[in-house]
Amino acid sequence: FLLTYDMLKMLAFALFSQLTQPPSVLPLHSPLRRAAVDLIGRGYCVWGEFMNLTAVLMALIELQTDPMVSIETKKAIAQSGNLPGTGNKERLAAAATVRAAYQASILIANNKPQHSINSLSKEILTFKCDVEAGLTIQTLSPFPSSYHSVLDKGRYPIYLLVCLSLSFSLSLYRSLTHTISLFLALSLFFFFSLSISISPYT
Repeated sequence: FLLTYDMLKMLAFALFSQLTQPPSVLPLHSPLRRAAVDLIGRGYCVWGEFMNLTAVLMALIELQTDPMVSIETKKAIAQSGNLPGTGNKERLAAAATVRAAYQASILIANNKPQHSINSLSKEILTFKCDVEAGLTIQTLSPFPSSYHSVLDKGRYPIYLLVCLSLSFSLSLYRSLTHTISLFLALSLFFFFSLSISISPYT
């Protein structure tokens, strides 16, 4: 059984819709959303051409910034993939969503490392220019296409994603041009962090 082009396009649209549904329509930590996140990550090489990479990465990063999950738990997920053994039902569900989003973003970065870095770099550069122009987070564009709030609160997952994308890229691309462009992208991220006096671990 083979999926046609139109079927893949419809499937990609359905998965992306489940990923980005507002919590008022689909609970943030529902199994359905986690299943969509997992399928997007595992099958991005198949339906990635039908999705906006920046929109997918920003949605996954935003899921990883859930305040119900402590930074210690997020670091444990990034290091070992383990979830906390105890906790109430809501916190465990939130941790499971964070893990699913983290693993999906890593799979996408592994599949499209340079595209991932380029997408993040463009958003970081836009954010950096707005901050230098004197705009605050509260007065920046409220439209989803800007992703300013995600960049502001998602520094730690972005830091991990950029570093892993860089390592994936260096293992795939050995040319000097690719290497220089990737290091420039990584430098832009750290310059962005320093320019607004933040740490990627906060």
